[in-house]
Amino acid sequence: MSVCCFFGHRNAPDSIKTLLEKEIENLIISGIADSFYVGNQGNFDLMVYKCLKELSKKYPNIRFKV
Repeated sequence: MSVCCFFGHRNAPDSIKTLLEKEIENLIISGIADSFYVGNQGNFDLMVYKCLKELSKKYPNIRFKV
């Protein structure tokens, strides 16, 4: 089990969502991370949470906690 933590700026632009999702999926596919901790303060954290929630449908073995 490998863990990856995300926390970011409250004003992160929505334009990074696609890149963020691709990078998270890359972490999962490459076996770098299967567990994720996510902050809960701003837009970046919310984007990460939404990406992980969506990716968990494709990769049910991942875990994440806010």
